[in-house]
Amino acid sequence: MGNHLIWEDRFKIGIEVIDKEHKKLFHIINKLFAFSEQEAKGPWVCQEGIKYFKEHALEHFAEEEAYMKSVSYEGFATHKRLHEDFSMRTLPALEKELEQSGYAKDAIHHF
Repeated sequence: MGNHLIWEDRFKIGIEVIDKEHKKLFHIINKLFAFSEQEAKGPWVCQEGIKYFKEHALEHFAEEEAYMKSVSYEGFATHKRLHEDFSMRTLPALEKELEQSGYAKDAIHHF
C-alpha cells in the first residue's frame, strides 16, 4: 500500500472506547487508500468506502459528544463545532472533489 495512516500512541486520549473508534477511522481511511491502488475495483468501491467512512464518522461524533456531555467536558462546545464543520463543510467538499474527479487516486489521497 502506497499511502497510509499510521496509528501512534500519541493519538490516544486515554478513553478506550473513543481510542478504539479513532483507530477504526484510521483503518477505514487505509482501506480507501488500498482501493485507490486497485484500479480494477473502480469508483463504486470507493463510493461505498466513502459512504461507510461518513456513516461511521457521524456515528462516532454523536457517541463522542454524548460521552463529553456525560463527563461535563470543558471543551465540548469547541469540539462539537469541529465535528459540525467537518460534517457540513469539509466532508461535502471532499465528496464533491471525489465525484468530479471520478474517484481519481489523487482525490482519494486528498480525502
